[in-house]
Amino acid sequence: MWGKTAVKRAFSCAFHGIMDAAREQRSFRVMLVCMLAVVLAGLACGLSVGEWAAVLLCCGVTLALELVNTALEAAVNLMTREQSELARRAKDAAAGASLVFAAISAAVGLIIFVPYIVRTFTQ
Repeated sequence: MWGKTAVKRAFSCAFHGIMDAAREQRSFRVMLVCMLAVVLAGLACGLSVGEWAAVLLCCGVTLALELVNTALEAAVNLMTREQSELARRAKDAAAGASLVFAAISAAVGLIIFVPYIVRTFTQ
């Protein structure tokens, strides 16, 4: 069973990981800015509950995948400083996973926001 101190420590470590990524990873910062823009656009459009669920899920998973990618890169770098084909593959696959979900999230964003944009300019 986890005590209060252990839970507090776990949340503290998670928060530090997020802050480290925000400070050190350009792609994570780009995703944060995109998330802010999407949330502001969602507020302006008056998204439905279901649309908000889809948008927030896409944003959250995209940020989480960026964190996993960052963790994997750090772990690979810790294991070897040498040029390694396996290390390159691991890093590239993690980056690819992040890119795939970011592209799917962009498609979801288009599906949700384009009708609002079209409605705005055709009224």
